[in-house]
Amino acid sequence: MSSRTPSPAAWRGRRLPRPVLGALVGAVVVLGLALAVVTAMLLSRPADRTAQPAGSGGPGQPSQTTQADPTGPPTTTASRLPAATTPQEIADRIEAAVADAVVAGTIDAEAADKLREKVDDLRQNAGRGKARKSAQELQRTIDQLREDGQVAEQTAAQLTGLLRPLLGGD
Repeated sequence: MSSRTPSPAAWRGRRLPRPVLGALVGAVVVLGLALAVVTAMLLSRPADRTAQPAGSGGPGQPSQTTQADPTGPPTTTASRLPAATTPQEIADRIEAAVADAVVAGTIDAEAADKLREKVDDLRQNAGRGKARKSAQELQRTIDQLREDGQVAEQTAAQLTGLLRPLLGGD
């Protein structure tokens, strides 16, 4: 045999050792799982609401803004959406309601930022089984902002109503 092709016996010695092969297969599995998790997170993320006009009736928006009196601020009316039941749905609805309230002028920008931070905490803690505690903290923040005059009574009542399923009837 004068050709340069190694014999089958020579190939046997060039196989990857089992630990290396196992590590490579494990790495591929971990990368596949990571890709699946990232995809699931991206698909479950709420839509970017900055691209939608307020009250456009887009997915997850619980209310519509109407101009009852052209000289006065817009008013917010609740639409007939099914009740939110998961912490994620509730957080989405609260976030949309806060955005609508900012447009309507029933909440100031600083208060809206505080509420968005608490809504983000609610989303993060829901996966850890702490949704009720986060909901209680969000409720305290709503109450404090209402008492300070940074959130209108009607808006505070709307946000509290959205949050009620997580509070357990408090």
